[in-house]
Amino acid sequence: MADTYLDQKPVVTVVTMTDFEVGTDKAWDDLRKTLHALARQDFSGPAEIIFLEDEKLQGHIPPDLTEILPQLQIALTNQKLQYDMKSEAAYLGTADIVILLDGDCAPVPGWLSSIVETMQAHPEAGVVSGRTLYEGNTFLERACGVLGRAYVDRRGTIVTEHISNNNAAFRRDALNQHPLVAEAGPFSSKLHAEAIRRAGWQLLFEPRAAAVHAFEGWHMECDIRRNMGYGFIKVRQLDPTLPFGRWARFGYASIPFYASARVVESWLRISRFYPNYQLRWYELPAVFALAVGVHAVEVPGMISAVQQRPITETAYR
Repeated sequence: MADTYLDQKPVVTVVTMTDFEVGTDKAWDDLRKTLHALARQDFSGPAEIIFLEDEKLQGHIPPDLTEILPQLQIALTNQKLQYDMKSEAAYLGTADIVILLDGDCAPVPGWLSSIVETMQAHPEAGVVSGRTLYEGNTFLERACGVLGRAYVDRRGTIVTEHISNNNAAFRRDALNQHPLVAEAGPFSSKLHAEAIRRAGWQLLFEPRAAAVHAFEGWHMECDIRRNMGYGFIKVRQLDPTLPFGRWARFGYASIPFYASARVVESWLRISRFYPNYQLRWYELPAVFALAVGVHAVEVPGMISAVQQRPITETAYR
């Protein structure tokens, strides 16, 4: 990436932060991969790159981060939850476009150019989400990729109903006026998406803006799924006008319906988008079966939401 133009207002501000196993050696190594990938971007315009971290970890931030990306700025916050931190990104930097990129998501070449190009070509867009992939070295990575990351994907249109929670560009005004809702957990972007959409903005999907998410195996997937289950019901408790939102008032009785609906929804996504996640047609029966398993793992999170009890055993901030 070219150095920031000191005499021009930046076109884009990229804010990255760690959200999983924060402060561990693995999290810092994942962040380094992301910064190396940002350094290799071909975007030639003025850009700001900011790493946002909890002020309590100031003394633990590796000094080599700015060696990887010399124009990197480090900002500290007293916020603890990742959605509160991401909302604070609306006040960092100066560009009208603010990209939120998780620290364990390494963007592919051309990522920044494509996402900025799409934002500039569509002034009606409040958010442009990129595609998130796992490396795909194993079947589990490829299968979990389509099961957990294809919710923003579209075919035949760039208009989507969702926002990627780890790889998305926002109009600064949209992010400022509609902060993320931390109360619903780290996998509740549907609530945020609806607030921005109802304000008149479009939500778009740009598949060229892909990022490769680190994959920590089945234990990470289980953690994700518990949080997803919690967020799925919690957002509907907070906003019953969301699809199937009124079922949330039935408490425990809603869980079998929601879990079954989640499986069917995943089967439909698998059928449509499996080639995008390096899956082969003959792997589909196993992916369909895995969909049942991962959504079963969401049930404890759903129970926590019904009980109004937040998830505490998680590696997510």
